[in-house]
Amino acid sequence: MENPIFRAYQKFDDEMMYLANKAVRAYNRTTGGTNAKLANRILSGAAIFESVGFINRKAYSMAPLLIGLSHFSQTVNSNEEKLEESAQKINCIYKNSSREFLGPIWLGISTLHAGIGASTLSPYFSESFIATGHALRGLSYYIMRADYKKPRKTNAWQRAKRKYGRKMRDTIKGLSPSPQPSPAHYTSLEETLI
Repeated sequence: MENPIFRAYQKFDDEMMYLANKAVRAYNRTTGGTNAKLANRILSGAAIFESVGFINRKAYSMAPLLIGLSHFSQTVNSNEEKLEESAQKINCIYKNSSREFLGPIWLGISTLHAGIGASTLSPYFSESFIATGHALRGLSYYIMRADYKKPRKTNAWQRAKRKYGRKMRDTIKGLSPSPQPSPAHYTSLEETLI
């Protein structure tokens, strides 16, 4: 008989990975970026939210620690992206198993902070920022576990400009007649003076 807690966790994890893959695919199609770039941006946001929350609670020493943790995680993400690229070149799959546990742990910690903030109304402002930062950090781990997408050479705006720019030029060419000189009456200087 299967453990119901494990089954619930597996269902949650599968749904989060489904959403992470969709997010990475959408990010790749619109900006041309990879999952590491998206995860690094999310980690930057996480550091900002967590720092604001802890500074508001007057826990000033936590802000540099969390910013350092984000920087370390961003460095690891960039290195893992390089490993994924090299693994794809030789038709292998690269998988970091530690990421499977870090995402749910940070999401759990964010739920804990949200619960603390909801139970004590006075520092709810700080706790909500901390909970948001921790949730973003957990989501970044899910993003890094998502399927790797190669960086695109052009983003959505460049592709749309190229596609619709061509159509607009063709439409304008078809609508406007070719320029022809209009007949005009020119008067000489002598006729003007008389």
